[in-house]
Amino acid sequence: MGDKEILEKCQVKYVDIPFSRSPLSSKNIDAFNALKRLFRQEKFELVHVHTPVASILTRAAFRKSKHGKIINTAHGFHFFKGAPKLNWLIYFIAEKIAAKWTDHLITINEEDYQSAKPSEKI
Repeated sequence: MGDKEILEKCQVKYVDIPFSRSPLSSKNIDAFNALKRLFRQEKFELVHVHTPVASILTRAAFRKSKHGKIINTAHGFHFFKGAPKLNWLIYFIAEKIAAKWTDHLITINEEDYQSAKPSEKI
């Protein structure tokens, strides 16, 4: 039995939507549109995302859903001490925006945890 069949046997809906790892790929427009259609058609109790580009697009598409929760597991943010400035420009800003659409965030290390904490207002 394959992974998809195991998930379906456990009543977990499996949906394969191809993404590009590049945040600027036009393939991600198709993925985003497919996600929006999916979330209009289905009422998921829980959506769990993992990879940076796919998680940002999925959270953006899910943000208007009035049903269910979304969890993001960050397996290491692409913005970290010593990361290229372009990573900070793209991923840090995108993650700060997408964080507003995230019900729960799981971080894997202390640096990511600290980066994810809301900024204190002065």
